[in-house]
Amino acid sequence: MSKQQHEAPEQGALNAKTKIDLLVLEVAEGLGEKHRLPLYRRICRKFDESIIRQALSEVRSIPDEKIKKSRAALFVYLVRKYADSKE
Repeated sequence: MSKQQHEAPEQGALNAKTKIDLLVLEVAEGLGEKHRLPLYRRICRKFDESIIRQALSEVRSIPDEKIKKSRAALFVYLVRKYADSKE
């Protein structure tokens, strides 16, 4: 076995083997914040994919100068807002 197979994965590392893992990676890359993988993983498991994609699309369309806190914070806010409106 190679050295890579024996190394422990980084905390929060992602092996994109499932549909949810692929969505998590897409969100992290789309927001430019791969260090938040555990947060995005929880969100992707809890909320519907359509809500996540809607929020991601909206966040990515907003210019940097219009973001007050961070793209991650806005993303989480929008996911929760869209989920609440579907109930």
